[in-house]
Amino acid sequence: MITLPVAASAPFEALLDGHSTVLTESADHLFTITIPRGDHKLQLNYRGYFGEWLVLAVSLISILFCFLAALCKKFRVGEL
Repeated sequence: MITLPVAASAPFEALLDGHSTVLTESADHLFTITIPRGDHKLQLNYRGYFGEWLVLAVSLISILFCFLAALCKKFRVGEL
C-alpha cells in the first residue's frame, strides 16, 4: 500500500496501467492505493468541484467591483 501526498478530500480519480482503481483514505486523511509488485503506471486525474469556475468568476467580479468603487470614490467631483 502506498500513501500519496494528496488530501483525500480532493476529487481525484486514479488509473493504474490505464484501468480505474480505488483510492482509499489513510488515518491521516491522505489517499492510499494498493499497487501490486512490478512496474506500473499510476495516473491521478483531478475532476474538479461542481461550481468551481463559478466561484472563481464571482470572486474576480467582486475584486473588480471593489477596485471600481474605490476608484469612483477617489475621483468623485463636487463633494467635500
